[in-house]
Amino acid sequence: MSYTKAENQMESGSHPNVQFNAAIERWEEEHRVLTANLKELCSIAEAVDYKKQGLTWIQTMVDLKKRANAFNQALLLHSNWEEDELFKLVDKYFDEIPSLFGLIEQEHEQAERFMDAFITVVDKNILAMNSLDATKIVTYLKLALSSLEGHFKKEEDIINSLADFSNQYGY
Repeated sequence: MSYTKAENQMESGSHPNVQFNAAIERWEEEHRVLTANLKELCSIAEAVDYKKQGLTWIQTMVDLKKRANAFNQALLLHSNWEEDELFKLVDKYFDEIPSLFGLIEQEHEQAERFMDAFITVVDKNILAMNSLDATKIVTYLKLALSSLEGHFKKEEDIINSLADFSNQYGY
């Protein structure tokens, strides 16, 4: 029995539509986890509010810094995967679209800068800061969340449009 190239790709799971849909599923899950983790960081950061009594805010800031470092690592892995896998699939099957990602990647980088700024400020000031300073410093986390949510939303709009298009035409 002779198979066409498309049938062989479909059987092996390498058909463009199968690859793209699998990449989208991974991408959606990673966005969900990253957003949830950053929201959790922001929730913990809310506890640093200088009006709260009995909070060990220094330990909270140290914990937040550790979690922010872990988040940055997860975000970097996600970003690398997007560039190495997902965006290459998009480039391969949708020639003109990748330039759209370049524009919104700036928001991703901005979120990284806010996270890095948070970590740096905590490192430099943890022993000298007071609870009011801590409240101001957690603003970096909130700005990172805002930037990342905007970035993810724009990416989702593009990817979902491409997925709809690809599913409609079977590639």
